This record gives sequence, C-alpha cells and structure tokens, in this order.
Amino acid sequence: MKDRDQLKAALRYANRQTIPIYGVDAAVWALADAGILKDRSAAVHWEAIHAFCERFPDVVASTSLFQRDDHIATCAGDLAVVDLMMELIQTDFPLATPTQVWNDLHLTCPRGPTHKQPGELAERVCHVGEPLKTVLDLMSDNIEEPLSMTEIASEVGISVRQIERLFLRYLSRTPMKYYRDLRLEHARQLVEQTDMPLTEIAIASGFSTRAQLSKKFHEEFDLTPSTLRKKHRLASS
Repeated sequence: MKDRDQLKAALRYANRQTIPIYGVDAAVWALADAGILKDRSAAVHWEAIHAFCERFPDVVASTSLFQRDDHIATCAGDLAVVDLMMELIQTDFPLATPTQVWNDLHLTCPRGPTHKQPGELAERVCHVGEPLKTVLDLMSDNIEEPLSMTEIASEVGISVRQIERLFLRYLSRTPMKYYRDLRLEHARQLVEQTDMPLTEIAIASGFSTRAQLSKKFHEEFDLTPSTLRKKHRLASS
C-alpha cells in the first residue's frame, strides 16, 4: 500500500510539472488510479477496456494503439509500443531520420493513433463491406441495452435476412449468436477484472437477471461467473 501511495504521489507531481509520462498496457491503470487521466484520452488494451471503463468512467478510454494527450502518452502494449516509439521520433525529434529506423526494424508503414487494436473481431473483419461493419459497431456500442435485429436492420438500412446472410457468409454464425457471444465476453472481462457484484455485471452485459447470465455463461465457458472469479483471484494471488 505504501509503495502504491508513493507511486501515485510521484505521478501526480510529474503531472503538475508537465513532465512527460508514458503508460504502457497495465501501467495505464496506474495512471488512471492516480487521477491524472481524468477527462483525458487513453489507449487501453482491448481485453480490459470494459472493466477499465467501469472503474474509471471519467477517462476517455479507447482501443486505439496509443494516445497522446498533452504530456501523457498511453499505449496498449506489445507491438503497439513500436508504433508509439515511431510517433515520438517523428514528432519530438525533427532532426532524426525516421525512415532509417523503419528500415532497420523492417517496418513498411507505422500505424498511427487512429489505428484500432485488432484484438476484437469487429476490427479484424476488414474484408467485409460497410453494412456488416456498421452492424458490428452497433452491437459493440449497445451491450447493456441490446438492440433487436429489426432495430439494427432499420438503422443500417438493409433487411434482417440480408444481415443473417452476411453473418453466415463472413462470420459463420448467426447475428444473435455473435451478439450473445459479444455480451458474454463483456461479462467475462467484468467478472475477472472488477469487483462488481454479479447482478450488476448481468445488467451491464444486457442480461435481465444474474440467473440468466449464469446459465448462458456456463453454456459458453463451462463454468459459472462466480467460479471463474474465484479461479482468477487464486491465480492472481
């Protein structure tokens, strides 16, 4: 606890002095916990974005590869660190020759802060048309209060049958199966990475009751949310 308090104090001091601060992967949580990301944009790893938003609602979290907001830079981690590094070389060291660095690292075109992390399925289906992408975005943006397929079809401007054909062609599943899996993955993140009561997690994931969540959760992951939480805490201790 003492070390954590000291870290918070150091981060807050650096923030007041506008000293450059860089948070990578899990370190983004430490920056948010210190309160220095309030009302700022921050890149959060896609596997933790839902839990992060629940815990830090005053941070503008995104699944971008990285974000720079004044003197604070945040990064999702892994290979995205290279993209952040190239951004820093280009913008902060004008006399440097970033092309040479690209060549040395065998990079053709570094990705910028507008690039999304490819972890979520919606970001990996780059080969599909705009109607399906729009449907996937609508589903991702409406987890707590799921839309009906009729509402989605009306919003996109195509029929429910057309949506079903697109899902079967490109994703090999029905739209409702994809939507349910999306909500269950949302619930799994909250179970593992937050202390939210399971009833609240059920509501936040678009399930009417805790019992309904537990039933669907067990069907998908072969264990209940409470069992998963216990196993995750044992593994983390």
